[in-house]
Amino acid sequence: MTRLVLLLTDGVVINVSFLLSFLIRYGLPVPQRSFDPYRRSFVLLTIIYISALAVFKVYRKRFASSWELFKRVFCGLFIGTLLSVALVYVFRVKWGAFPTSIFVIAFLINLLLVFKVNQLILKSRKRIRKKVVLIGEGCVNGLVTRNADVQRRR
Repeated sequence: MTRLVLLLTDGVVINVSFLLSFLIRYGLPVPQRSFDPYRRSFVLLTIIYISALAVFKVYRKRFASSWELFKRVFCGLFIGTLLSVALVYVFRVKWGAFPTSIFVIAFLINLLLVFKVNQLILKSRKRIRKKVVLIGEGCVNGLVTRNADVQRRR
């Protein structure tokens, strides 16, 4: 269930990032000749980005830390952006000239939004583990919550 929620929200966030990129780059109104290539290719671009994120295992069950999630999201979005730029370049005659600056802006927005949305969803479902090391002697009952997994080592 968590994976499906992540897939759907990432698809929405990726497209919102592209729309925000157009607004940042052009302001209102967005020139139709620049926006038309996106309208013709947004489904394929979304599939490429989601596939790249899946290859880098962003849709796993658990993560050791938020940093691990960030690294996977970064790599997935980076490869997704490279593949998307290549695809749009190959089909530039059919779809029209897609502004490359949109991909750069969208990458930065995607990195921020996809990571934060995925982090919020995974943390709310307790899929990101937190590891804490306590050094010392004595009782730890007042320091950690009841459902914490406490391991004592000597």
